[in-house]
Amino acid sequence: MIYKKKNIRKCTFDTCRDGEDYIVSEEIASIYINNALYTRLSCSPAEIEYLGVGFLLTEGIIKNGIPFDYKVKNLEFYLTIDKSIEPTGYILRSSGCESGEFTFCLQELPQIDSSFKLKIQKLPELFEKFNKKSKVFKLTGGVHAAAISDGKNILFFSEDIGRHNAVDKVIGKTFLNGINFSTTILLSSGRISLEIVKKAITAGIPVVLSRSAPTSLAIQTASVKNLTLIGFLRGKRFNIYSGYERTL
Repeated sequence: MIYKKKNIRKCTFDTCRDGEDYIVSEEIASIYINNALYTRLSCSPAEIEYLGVGFLLTEGIIKNGIPFDYKVKNLEFYLTIDKSIEPTGYILRSSGCESGEFTFCLQELPQIDSSFKLKIQKLPELFEKFNKKSKVFKLTGGVHAAAISDGKNILFFSEDIGRHNAVDKVIGKTFLNGINFSTTILLSSGRISLEIVKKAITAGIPVVLSRSAPTSLAIQTASVKNLTLIGFLRGKRFNIYSGYERTL
């Protein structure tokens, strides 16, 4: 369960009373590669299978054409792959590069190669469908949401305490269902940082869409790598920061 009910005190500046509230759950998931600890992630305790696959895919460890096997035991994800990967040694890890390593990260990322076209008239309707699925957020106010869409419908949806985790989970679902990323859109409820853009580019997703703002490095990376980046989608208004030529 990614949320629980808890007894609390509900207060104003004048008075307090006993009450209840729904609180999001936070746990630590461990990811192992060939039985060696690779990293630990603070996350919502659900969909660990998809979190593990999506995280390792966006790390560049799981790839199309490379055989792998995996199993999940409670909050532990075990990947078996014919590749030597040394554990990071970090207890909690945030994937991605620091600003000083940006040039290196940019060189390592692939170029988006997709003929996918986005019908911008469909965006308000699409994001309305996305928002309606955010049930845990409406209950708790404590999670981020992410989804994969084909431009018309929401194909996969996840919520998590971390926006990166929510993205990893929907990417994991898409990959395991054998769907071609080159004809999909990544929707996110949170700020679009360099890390989110990196995940989309590594997976091969040509469009990232959010109700929030992108960062400067996210825009720079999206522009160089041919990713369409759209933010501040509110009603019928939005900003296109890169990849305008992919829109119709």
